[in-house]
Amino acid sequence: MSTLHHEILINAPVEKVFATLSDLESVRFYNPLVSTVAVISPNKTGVGSARHCVFKDGKFAKERVTASIPNQSISFDLYEHQWPLAY
Repeated sequence: MSTLHHEILINAPVEKVFATLSDLESVRFYNPLVSTVAVISPNKTGVGSARHCVFKDGKFAKERVTASIPNQSISFDLYEHQWPLAY
């Protein structure tokens, strides 16, 4: 299985960054390709929470949180999408 690791430097307190990434609906504010986003799980945060993103080109992706360590890391699983990706 391949792993995608993306790292950038953000000049903000770790608590603010983690709060933003943990808020599944906030992706529309920091990813310019996202047109709309909706939480599609009963829980809005934490492991198991999921979102449905529609992109400006009309394609979509569904992602769920698979791991979360507060103020340290958050992992997502891209489990349904329209891209040429495969496990």
